[in-house]
Amino acid sequence: MQKAGIRRGYIIHDVNSKTTQTSHPIFEQLAERVVNDKRDFLGHEALFFEVGKQSNALMAAFIQKTVRGIPQGGVRLWNYNTVESVVRDGLRLSAGMGRKNALSGLYWGGGKGIIVRNTSNLNFEDAKVRDMAFRDYGDFLTSLRGAYYGAEDVGLTPEDTARMFTRTRFMTCIPQELGGSGNPSQSTGLGVVCGMEAALEFLGLGSLKGKKVVIQGAGNVAGFILHELVVNKQVEKVIMTDINAKLIEKRREEYKDYANVVEFRVTTPDDSSILAEPCDILAPCALGGILNTETINNLNCKIVAGAANNQLLDPVDHDQMLKDKNILYVPDYLLNRMGIVNCANENYGYVKNDPMITRHFGREWESSIFNIATSVFQSSQSNGIPTGIAANMLADQLANEPHPIFGHRGWQIIQGLIADKWAEK
Repeated sequence: MQKAGIRRGYIIHDVNSKTTQTSHPIFEQLAERVVNDKRDFLGHEALFFEVGKQSNALMAAFIQKTVRGIPQGGVRLWNYNTVESVVRDGLRLSAGMGRKNALSGLYWGGGKGIIVRNTSNLNFEDAKVRDMAFRDYGDFLTSLRGAYYGAEDVGLTPEDTARMFTRTRFMTCIPQELGGSGNPSQSTGLGVVCGMEAALEFLGLGSLKGKKVVIQGAGNVAGFILHELVVNKQVEKVIMTDINAKLIEKRREEYKDYANVVEFRVTTPDDSSILAEPCDILAPCALGGILNTETINNLNCKIVAGAANNQLLDPVDHDQMLKDKNILYVPDYLLNRMGIVNCANENYGYVKNDPMITRHFGREWESSIFNIATSVFQSSQSNGIPTGIAANMLADQLANEPHPIFGHRGWQIIQGLIADKWAEK
């Protein structure tokens, strides 16, 4: 874009007429490739690009279906080698957010933001550079008129969301001191435990009491999962691992009164042996892509239910592999919903013991974690398909339900931006 002297650009796709519109010829070939891609392009309506006025960083916003609501999803700071790799990652991530929001019972669509870390050779360790780049992205969000709401994602800190918030109101996951919802790790951990319970009950294995759970990762969310399992669910055994020795030592000190229940291990980045540990439930709570052909063949568990994003290296083949091994996989984006739920509810104020939050953990609300997980398991069983495919089918069905008040408003905003020549401003 910079070489062509273009500061803004877009690719717009009308899902009804099946027509595509671009702001400049340089986007036409890219648009043709991605729109015809049946893997990543899943009902996307718009891709917006801008070069930051102050930072010169390449920025993008990916808008999937807006039928159910305005797209919302995290803004990611990441390195990319090509513009096409930016586009494909943004398409995949925004589609995932659309499905997560739909399964969560939220009236939001799927969105994702990207700031390319290496585009302009900026030093993002410098606070002044981050000030420029994230304020630029805030201006970018404002220019889109609410077609996409940002949130915190990989590479960002709460301070970065605050930087964007100084330039836009279309931002969520802002710090508590600015009226935000704060750290959602506790509720995310509780949601994962609800999914574990749904899986056990579906398999006729009873409750978590007396079960053995392996948790890969010892971060914030994993810490709250551990607390719930040990303190409230009376599991028989938990093994928790992490590559960070200091973090493991911290958890060991926290749970020294449960030394007979919890075992802590320090591992190395290339050591996946913990995944082969015999257990009832394996909870991946570290990096994505850890369930691959090799590790799945070595699994010795009945259930996989964890908080890590994108646990399956190949979302199709490895989903099927788990089914073939009779391992019940609880799709990660069904379980780790509470981060985006916290952010989505920020605009509605705060209530102690908020029923809009707690209903996700019960069994009365049809869209609770337990009930949605059970629906996915039943669909998988009755249709003979892996749980990941079953979850996607349900999510895509829900994503086509119009917002009860605003209808397909996101598409109206997109059309207004194009009519007002957004790319030329």
